[in-house]
Amino acid sequence: MPRVSSTWLRRLAALAGLGLAASAAIAQEAVILRAGTDQLNADVIHFIATKAKAQTLDAADVDAAAAKTPRELIQQRCGRVHEAYFAALLQINALQPEQLDLDTPTGARAQTLRFPACLFAAAVDEGVPVVVGKTDNAAKIFTRLTGATAQANDLENFFGLPLAKLNTLQPGQVLYGAAQTTPTTVYPLLPKDQFLLELNQLLAHNADAKVRRIDESQGRIVVAEPAGSAGAACAPVDTAFDAAATEQALRFALQRAQAPEHNLSPARTDVVIVDNGFFGADLIANAAAPFAGSAFNIRYFQQDPNSRIARSLSVGHEIPPINRRGETAIDQDAGHGTHVAGIVLGGPGFAAFRSAHESNPWLRLTILNIAEGRKTLLRGAEQTLATFLSNDSKYSDAIVNMSIAYDGKASPDIGATFRGLFRKSQNSVFVVAAGNDRGVNPADKSIVPASLGGVTAGNVISVAALDGRGRLAGFSNRGASSVDLAAPGCGIESWLDNTATVARLDGTSQAAPIVTFAASLLRHVAPDAEPGQLKARLIASGNLLAERADQDQLAFRVSVDVAKALFLFDDYVQVDGPDGGRYLGEITRLDGIRCKNDMAGSSKDLAVVWSLKRDAEKLWLYEGRNNEKMFAPCEADDFSTATLEFTANFRIVDGAIEPAGPVALFDEPLAIGRIREVVLRSF
Repeated sequence: MPRVSSTWLRRLAALAGLGLAASAAIAQEAVILRAGTDQLNADVIHFIATKAKAQTLDAADVDAAAAKTPRELIQQRCGRVHEAYFAALLQINALQPEQLDLDTPTGARAQTLRFPACLFAAAVDEGVPVVVGKTDNAAKIFTRLTGATAQANDLENFFGLPLAKLNTLQPGQVLYGAAQTTPTTVYPLLPKDQFLLELNQLLAHNADAKVRRIDESQGRIVVAEPAGSAGAACAPVDTAFDAAATEQALRFALQRAQAPEHNLSPARTDVVIVDNGFFGADLIANAAAPFAGSAFNIRYFQQDPNSRIARSLSVGHEIPPINRRGETAIDQDAGHGTHVAGIVLGGPGFAAFRSAHESNPWLRLTILNIAEGRKTLLRGAEQTLATFLSNDSKYSDAIVNMSIAYDGKASPDIGATFRGLFRKSQNSVFVVAAGNDRGVNPADKSIVPASLGGVTAGNVISVAALDGRGRLAGFSNRGASSVDLAAPGCGIESWLDNTATVARLDGTSQAAPIVTFAASLLRHVAPDAEPGQLKARLIASGNLLAERADQDQLAFRVSVDVAKALFLFDDYVQVDGPDGGRYLGEITRLDGIRCKNDMAGSSKDLAVVWSLKRDAEKLWLYEGRNNEKMFAPCEADDFSTATLEFTANFRIVDGAIEPAGPVALFDEPLAIGRIREVVLRSF
């Protein structure tokens, strides 16, 4: 526990009459501030803690927070525990130091504990990874991570590299920063102008007090287009995924999860849709039964006594999840969030199978409405999300679907906001649409959050769109430094409102929720799966894109395969030629496989391999399984003598999983040259 000096307690006691506990007197206007260093000045910490509104936990988040210690809760808000902050926390809660142990679970106190305001600033021992973009240099990346400018020696200390190396950075290189700050919204207890005047006076007299005010950002929905409007480059898909095969694979996975060696019980997955609201229910025409006649079933939603489904937000004003009728026509723009929600539920193609799960739904949807049926996001929405989805909320381990975009060049601090959100919500998986800007790399254009995917992002999956030919759609953004994988995004079926009318739309906004659907099924079957495991599973089980040029435009070269991803308890082998087919079983040995850059004569240990995938020219090796991470795939070296030993237990025929019986093909080690694909089990 940090020692709280008598000086800080006396300073806080003197402020008791200023209304620390009288939060009802707060000014309505918010101020967004950003620290310029992780070593915040104690006077600044004291000022923010005593002159801005303290917060209590939302009632829905208390249970999750009760299991955490006060230290963990403070670190999630502030980045670190500072003596000045801890003193303010004790004062505002009328506690003595011995009454609050920072390292004991908060327990019942979580219901009443008030947290003073603070600015997030944290040193990161393992470093904050940033992929160098085309126009990046070390100084720009320093500013991106800290919000401040730097001298040459600052850069060397921050990145741990000599200036000579920092001056020769190459696009695609990964640089690790020592710290990160993020914009933070505070609510002054004083009139806003007086608060800012006093803050500026404090900063003027403290050379090391680095804080600046930033403006709210305004983003947009990654809008879809009616199917076919994107032109011939977006040939529609026949179906977004094989629904029958997915249902078969899901049932098989649930059975395998209960095997003694796994002993896993399924659980509902919390899925959050960040979009422009929901028209799949009508509170005006039928307040008693708003889902009547809808293709949506309320059983699949997080319910709320105030708004029927969760969850209302405050972004300048109260915003319910269900959009108000009559304020806007329900077209492909207004109904965007509804269309996305339908795809997350599997869409019309999975409707016949979805009804079989109504007694025990695999997911629980929460709608976060940050645009009220419009294409433009509400100002300040990004700050609301950063608070709502942080690790001390009930959504600390959710699958979050985001079809939104901010211009990081126009709003340089927006990237820090989302990096901070993703870092503070490390138990959640964020599935983000890559964008529909006709083939640009989100990293080159600083499109946030799409640019924050890629190899270094353990809990972010940036998704491009495929057309019906298996090619990257012409409208879809792509880029090996930031976009992870692809999913069908042309002519995807779902609903725009509470009728049964199906609409087909094109967009990466339609591709991303297919990945979210797959991720929700995986976490339903394996509730304890970490974000890195889920991302690795979706990649390892994906299908190589048909064209090499398209492969080169994605970090992992693949598109999602929902059904195959669910074979997570068995090794998967696809064999060409006689007795060929798709098998599930156990790989016991792998010999002679290595990357082209590996030492001659070496061979990858089976424990590190996630997957092998072969196209017409090359064999690609995916590794990192021993670390539960997914590294960038490498081209395998000469594998003419490489072999695999495998015991087949099941065979997959037209989506059905059948006992394999004796398979002479596997009586001897099988040449890798005969193998189309290998996917190692995840559990």
